[in-house]
Amino acid sequence: MKRSIPRLLLACVCALGLLACAQDTRTPPGPVLPPPNLLQEGSGPALTLLRVIVQFKQPVAAADAALTKTLQDQAQAPVQYLSAIAADTHVYGLQWPAHQSNALALQRLAALPVVARVELDARTKAH
Repeated sequence: MKRSIPRLLLACVCALGLLACAQDTRTPPGPVLPPPNLLQEGSGPALTLLRVIVQFKQPVAAADAALTKTLQDQAQAPVQYLSAIAADTHVYGLQWPAHQSNALALQRLAALPVVARVELDARTKAH
């Protein structure tokens, strides 16, 4: 009996360890943006999906809701995290009014103190 108690405790600790490892701690991705040709708001202005590459001065948690909100407030347009290029460089999608200059969005984002550089994602082409 005395020999089985340590084995039982060891089995319980192992089971709890396996349960802890099985927990999914990843944050679910945000809503996926539709393709640019589907970004229409009824009678409002036509929107396009403007993909921008943002290089930060330091590595960041790019999908963090607070950072995305900061980018959105600065750009004055809805922003969605799309993918990572490096620890300090990430791709975001902006729902940008088609009638406004893309340069305005780049200027607004580049004005943030944490941003080193902003450019359009040249790998995406309009069809």
